[in-house]
Amino acid sequence: KGEFTLEVQSNVDYEIVTDVDWLNEVVQPATKAIVETRKHVFAKTDNLTGAVRTGTIKFVSESAKHTMIVLVSQDIFEPYVIAAPVYKTAFLSGYAGSLNFSIKANVPYTVSTDADWIKLPATEGPAQDIEIPISFDANPTDAVRTATITFKNEQYNYSASYQINQYQAGYVFIEDF
Repeated sequence: KGEFTLEVQSNVDYEIVTDVDWLNEVVQPATKAIVETRKHVFAKTDNLTGAVRTGTIKFVSESAKHTMIVLVSQDIFEPYVIAAPVYKTAFLSGYAGSLNFSIKANVPYTVSTDADWIKLPATEGPAQDIEIPISFDANPTDAVRTATITFKNEQYNYSASYQINQYQAGYVFIEDF
C-alpha cells in the first residue's frame, strides 16, 4: 500500500491509462509550458492476492501518436505479528515476575489475553519491531496453567495467538535466582 511518483517530460498532451484496479493516479495540479515536466503520483493497494502481480501505466498521446508504457510489479503483502520471549522460554516459574517479548509487526495490532494473571503493558501496538515486558502473577495452584495472548488486525482480518505456560506454585527456574 502506498504511493509512488513517475516524472514525465513531454512537449505533447497525453492521457494516462492503467489496466488494473489496484493502481490509480492521484490527481495533481497541472502546469503548462512548451516542454513540461509533470509528476504523477500513483496510489496502490496492498497485494493480498497471494501472488506477485503486475500492471501497466500507459502515457498515450493521440496527437503525437506516441505511447510510453511503464510496467509495475508488486510483491505479495502478508500481514504478520510475531511474538517471542527474549532470552527465556514461554514457560514461567510459579512465582510472579515479568518476561520481555520481542514483537515484529508489519501492521498495527490490538493485543489481549484470556488470563487475568497476565498483565499486558498496552492493548495495541504499532507496525514496528519492539520489545515489551509482560508481567505475570504467582501461580497459587498445584497445577500448570496456560494463558493465550492474541494479536489482531481487523483491516487484514489477521490474528496470531501465542500460549504461555506457568508452572505450579513453588516451581523455580535457576534464572530466577
